[in-house]
Amino acid sequence: MLCMSSAWKTLGILTFAAQFLLSASVTAQVAATQKAAEPPAKGYGSVEVRHHTNTYYDNQGLYNRQEPSVHTRMQLGAQMYEGRVDFYGTLGVYKRPLTQQIQQRKPELALDFYPLKSDLMTLLVYNIVQFPVRNPDYMHDEEREEEHGDGTTYIFGISPTMRFRSVMQVPKIDLKFGMDGWTKMYSRKQYTGEYIVDDEGDGRGSALTSNEEEIEDTAMHYKLQGFAGASFNLLAIKDVLLEVTSHYQSDFRPVYERIEDDVEYHYGATRFSFFKARLNWDLNPRVSLANDFYQYYEGFFDEKRAGIERRFRNVARLTCKL
Repeated sequence: MLCMSSAWKTLGILTFAAQFLLSASVTAQVAATQKAAEPPAKGYGSVEVRHHTNTYYDNQGLYNRQEPSVHTRMQLGAQMYEGRVDFYGTLGVYKRPLTQQIQQRKPELALDFYPLKSDLMTLLVYNIVQFPVRNPDYMHDEEREEEHGDGTTYIFGISPTMRFRSVMQVPKIDLKFGMDGWTKMYSRKQYTGEYIVDDEGDGRGSALTSNEEEIEDTAMHYKLQGFAGASFNLLAIKDVLLEVTSHYQSDFRPVYERIEDDVEYHYGATRFSFFKARLNWDLNPRVSLANDFYQYYEGFFDEKRAGIERRFRNVARLTCKL
């Protein structure tokens, strides 16, 4: 009887082990089949209509003017490697402020790569190529474009972001912190008329001024922006999201000094900051409404902007996924 009992125990253990191995094998085969069934690239597309309103104040802090404009663009792309690689192109037109003129937006091809992508932290490396447009009266758009339409522009940037997600469902509050740094390169030579003149060669040149004779802008320009904020999903309404962020940006530009026949440079920085409030409402899985409101300051929230720089900006957008 003892031998019989031992044999039954051994048979039971072997049966359980066989069932466990079979179940694991079936699960692995199902996962492999699902992964193999997934397409190597997932295509997507969207059409977006935006209304921009830029508000300006004079040097005395009084209201000066508003410049409204309408922008339309279409974006087609494909995501690969579980969303770690995103390749897309953008076309668009927009109506210039205070005129009836419709102008083509510079076409773009972009490649986003995420070396690190998790719920806690993402690291984005992006590459954007902006192609020229033939328009002698070209006026740049709001999306990191140059003031001139001729020539091709290449933008390279890196943006790490950390997110801390709330464990509560009502209200649901998420925090985010990050930085964004980028630079540009051009297919054509760049020139500037702003430089210091020191014809005497004694190191006592005048202040930075605008000169009729331009010199070649040979040094790289760098921009660095830090941001922090929170998003709120109140009353468990999943389709409505409020996000408030603060941004601080430094623009590092070369300051040229012409000393007789030679040109030297060192870097100087201009800094500004702004608050941004976004309200996003997903009407359905394909259509969403959003409104972004910006308020700009000089320095690190030192004083409100005035003069030629805009103080407020509002962007209302309607996005339809194809």
